[in-house]
Amino acid sequence: MIRRNRQEACMQDHSVPVAVSCNRMREAQSIQEIVSDTLNRLIRNGEISDTAKAANISQRALHNYIRLEAMPRIDKLEKIARGAFGMAPWQLLIPGIDSDANYAELDRLVRNWLASSKKGRSYLAEVSDQVAINNPLTSPPPGVQHDVPNGLSNGGN
Repeated sequence: MIRRNRQEACMQDHSVPVAVSCNRMREAQSIQEIVSDTLNRLIRNGEISDTAKAANISQRALHNYIRLEAMPRIDKLEKIARGAFGMAPWQLLIPGIDSDANYAELDRLVRNWLASSKKGRSYLAEVSDQVAINNPLTSPPPGVQHDVPNGLSNGGN
């Protein structure tokens, strides 16, 4: 089946996180475009000088990255991510990430997913789909404990 557009593919493809707004995905977005879009979302109006200073890079370089006139080297991405935003550099490459994201929780989620068995990864994906679709409470009510089903730890392949 041929899909008509990228948004339709996003909505049907479970390899794309449901929580990433499919409406914000553009056709054929390059890494440079993703970095530019992410920087635009993370840097509030008038904060370019503060961001450049925190990242220990020039304002001109930051402007060039945002305007797609230059692609930052890995070391510059790391300076921007860690110095200016307190995030892991790979998180700058996530389409749709914004300043409301809890970068430490995202990092924890990815690390937990990597440490999980195949069954555990499938379960985590299913739970995240349900949370994104239904938007339930992010934590259980007092006195309620979430139990991980048997066989979902690393040993449960």
